[in-house]
Amino acid sequence: MAGNGAAVAGRDAAEARAGAVGKSAGENAADGAGGPAGGAVTARPDSALALRRVLVGVVLAAAVMAFAFFWPVWTATWIPREAWELRMWNPTWI
Repeated sequence: MAGNGAAVAGRDAAEARAGAVGKSAGENAADGAGGPAGGAVTARPDSALALRRVLVGVVLAAAVMAFAFFWPVWTATWIPREAWELRMWNPTWI
């Protein structure tokens, strides 16, 4: 019965290799079977992610404010002459 133990060990090794081949890189890294630093999953620092979110929020807020500022001109709404001149940034627009 010594031969059966070797056959089982060989089959387990073959299944382990087949399972590792079928997995994606992220699954292998999560199992500790590869990836950077021997299985350690790297992530962005929280401060970099927070900074990126703040910058996206600032750009989005600026876009919304610019849209609201020019809305009366785009919709041909009556506004005082001073307000209209404030929105005419380029001399060729007048």
